[in-house]
Amino acid sequence: MGEISLLHIGDIHFGDHITKCNVIQKCETYKSNEISEVVLSDFQKIRYELFNLMEKRTHSAILLSGDICFHGKIESYEQCIELMKKQLQNDFYRDITDEKTIIIAGNHDIDIKQSKDIVNPERKFENFLQILEKNGFPKFPVLKPNSIIYEKPDIGKILLISANSCIHWADPSFHPHNLVSIVQGLSEQGKLDKAETSELVKRCFDPEKSDSDINDVPYLENIQEIVDLIRENDDAFPILFLHHNILPKTYYKKKVYNGLLNAGGLRNELHKLNRPVMVLHGHLHVDPIEVITCPKAEYNKSKIICVSAPLLFPTQLDYFNICGFNEVKIIFSKSQEKKPIGCQINFYRPISKSKKPAIVKFFTPPDSNKLLSDFERELLNIIYDNRQLLYLSTLFEMMQRSSYPNLSIIEINDAVSRLSWLGLVQFWDSETEVDDEANFGFRKVGRLIS
Repeated sequence: MGEISLLHIGDIHFGDHITKCNVIQKCETYKSNEISEVVLSDFQKIRYELFNLMEKRTHSAILLSGDICFHGKIESYEQCIELMKKQLQNDFYRDITDEKTIIIAGNHDIDIKQSKDIVNPERKFENFLQILEKNGFPKFPVLKPNSIIYEKPDIGKILLISANSCIHWADPSFHPHNLVSIVQGLSEQGKLDKAETSELVKRCFDPEKSDSDINDVPYLENIQEIVDLIRENDDAFPILFLHHNILPKTYYKKKVYNGLLNAGGLRNELHKLNRPVMVLHGHLHVDPIEVITCPKAEYNKSKIICVSAPLLFPTQLDYFNICGFNEVKIIFSKSQEKKPIGCQINFYRPISKSKKPAIVKFFTPPDSNKLLSDFERELLNIIYDNRQLLYLSTLFEMMQRSSYPNLSIIEINDAVSRLSWLGLVQFWDSETEVDDEANFGFRKVGRLIS
């Protein structure tokens, strides 16, 4: 068993919480060696836990899910990126590179003044890209998706594809133009005068004057290119990294566009891959974990695991929302060509009630039975032949007496862990953390009861 882990950070909305948390002053005042000596605000609790985890340097990359700023203003970009650079590079992470830090744009990272240029839609991202380049941060994808492979030779590898779901922000071709005719009809009926009609149309459709969600048009270009990248890297576990969600929100909210406009097309193409695929995103300000399967027999191995990161910090508008970040672990099997067999999402919520990790198993019986080694089959038969729970130490002794005299208790634990991930057995004390070899013998295992 092995894993590749990522830090998944959701919306920051820098600028919306400056007056609430006095961000810059606090971040420059409190260093890592002083943090335990002060009374921490909510902001500082999250910051400390995030950077404490970063300092361990066990993650392949940090993923920033967009909406870095709130109003898309140059001064907000400069302040936020300067702050991030100072904190990440000097205190903790030290590796702001194309491989270690992956950023995508959110709908709040748009230069509204450039959003009317439909011929050159990339212009609405120029300010943000320039600030990133100035501070040595990697650029985010604009028109075409980016991809990168993270590999651990003895464990496995993942393919991370980052794509821009905000490219058509304020594109009038996506607007429901029947609203214009409705407004004009009200004017013709004498219920609105010309000035009111003009003002209402501007509020609906003019990016610089609109107070409506109608300009936020989440749409993903190059779906086929994304699918081709996954097929070309068949030996890597695919993760698609976006700002917007591909499933509707889990709570009711009136909004014109709720998730990607072409989410159905994306899901359909991902199902055709007939394999587990993960989609990481932000935007929702909440943190559902949702798994989409396909009822068609030819795509029965398909699973789309959708993981949303919440707001990173409390903001003035969403102060009572869930805040924090996620740690995403892809679990690999060493014995079967480093095959990914599941994922674990660890929720870091320093200012709210802690959540148990979410575990998604990629395979279930009978498909998982085909992945077993001879050793695992023999171990599974022993477990199934016993009608009571067995200690790992008992299994260890039984396997040693048969044909594995040089077996170690750690190897038994790894094998049973893999059987658990494959949905074939379960640990009786699966919620108990096991830190050393001495504890392995006290874990109980039994047949999974369906």
